Amino acid sequence: MNYTTETDTDTDTEGDVGSCAGRCHVGASDASCACDADCTDRDYCCPDVCLECQPDFCFDGSCDGFCGQEGDFGGCSCDELCVLRGDCCSNYCGSCPDHQFCADNVNLASVDWSFTDLGYFAGPHGHPTIPDRHNGTLRFYTSDDLANGEPVNPAWSFVNANTVRWDIEGDNECGEYGNDNTQRVYAQAVITLTEAAQLQVVYDGFGELVDSGFEVLQTHLNGECISQSETVEASEDICDMGPIAVAEPVVVFLAPGVHTLELHGTTGDELYHQNAFYEVALIIEIGGSLPVTSPGICSNINGGGDDGGPIGVAKTNAFTRRSRL
Repeated sequence: MNYTTETDTDTDTEGDVGSCAGRCHVGASDASCACDADCTDRDYCCPDVCLECQPDFCFDGSCDGFCGQEGDFGGCSCDELCVLRGDCCSNYCGSCPDHQFCADNVNLASVDWSFTDLGYFAGPHGHPTIPDRHNGTLRFYTSDDLANGEPVNPAWSFVNANTVRWDIEGDNECGEYGNDNTQRVYAQAVITLTEAAQLQVVYDGFGELVDSGFEVLQTHLNGECISQSETVEASEDICDMGPIAVAEPVVVFLAPGVHTLELHGTTGDELYHQNAFYEVALIIEIGGSLPVTSPGICSNINGGGDDGGPIGVAKTNAFTRRSRL
């Protein structure tokens, strides 16, 4: 994590016991905070240790040793306002369990997830005969795999402690990948609650504007689709991208016990994607005081079979898609 604290180069920082300026690799015996590689173990690092010294632990996007501090390296922070900004590190609640948000909410990034994607160009993948830039081979991976940097260019990632992101590869018409496959994704997390809670689902994203309803992401709870968001027709240009049609936030009650949370997504066909993505914030609050809403209306996009679980299937449309002449 690289903090944005700036130092005044015109000021003599010698003796500044709250800074690492001129004190890299020094412990805290002569100061109020430390600048050595072990400071995270003691939760005693100076706020500018990454800016001044750049030890290895600053590059992992972790809150270990940095609870309460805002940072920008790796795009994540560890202060209480990170929840409002949406830039919390994925291990925020694991490292800072006493923060109010973490005390009241389930850290979904710490739950064991399983992921599936189909139709992606990404490698290497280790298959003995399929080239590294393979033609959409089905992939299975977990949250632990993502933490270890596998697979290359995954469809799924964690934005912060409660937000999951689906990235869509660019197609032949518009995008950089030249991907001519329908892209389909599925994710599952099994969550155990010892107390009653509320689940709130909030979507964000960027997708095609030329036709409605091709790119779709749904949230399922215990086998029932409770919410979805999709693209909306708003442009004649086949490569125009814009904000997705965002469904109204859904709030549902969760009883104590085991719950299965699933995400189902599809691009609908192989056309018109560039820099497209969907994000869904899945906020599980213990107790919870929001009014419960009715589940949203969901399209029939899902299919099973030999693909390792429900996964979006290309839907059949009654009209012909436009293409670039």
